[in-house]
Amino acid sequence: MDQRKSLSLKTDLTSHPAHLITGPRAQTIDALIAALQQQWCAQKGCLSCPVCQNLKQKIHHNLFWALPDPNYNLEQIDEIIAHTSLMVDQNQNFFIVLEQAETLSPACGNRLLKVLEEPPHGYHFILLSERPRALLQTLHSRCLHTSLESDGSRQDEHPLVAYFSKLNLGDADQFLKLVDEQEMNEKEAFDLMIFLTIPACPVK
Repeated sequence: MDQRKSLSLKTDLTSHPAHLITGPRAQTIDALIAALQQQWCAQKGCLSCPVCQNLKQKIHHNLFWALPDPNYNLEQIDEIIAHTSLMVDQNQNFFIVLEQAETLSPACGNRLLKVLEEPPHGYHFILLSERPRALLQTLHSRCLHTSLESDGSRQDEHPLVAYFSKLNLGDADQFLKLVDEQEMNEKEAFDLMIFLTIPACPVK
């Protein structure tokens, strides 16, 4: 199977000021890098040229790739905004990528909101998230959403989600047994809690 084809975003990253790409972390990163290689490589993603190799390392003169540590802070947001003050040539595009965008606090989201909604010419924001339901709704609503999540990894198919959605809450012993069987780690339990408590955001 062609792994690159299976990870295709099937969306034009320049079609909208801000994109939200959701799914397993490694998959969203690979899909985005493949899309950027297709855009900037002279051979449309040969994988071996310096451009493709640099993009694998998230390096390009028209790319700024941000990571939380462990969450985003206002200093990082100010650095991102400062990047947009640089002029971009008429036919060029500059991409600002925020991994784990769900870790943006309300203060960071509010600071970022205006430039994300109306970035200067040539600038595009790409938010990556494993937990889109935890993303600030003000940011989510301004992004074009692309989901790379496979049917088998959807949270709404989790046994505990099914238990709640069927309102089968009468048997406490059955519920506790189901929890024990899942053997979830702390992150998985947190993700499931977010899924159960935050209303779904519409996919655009």
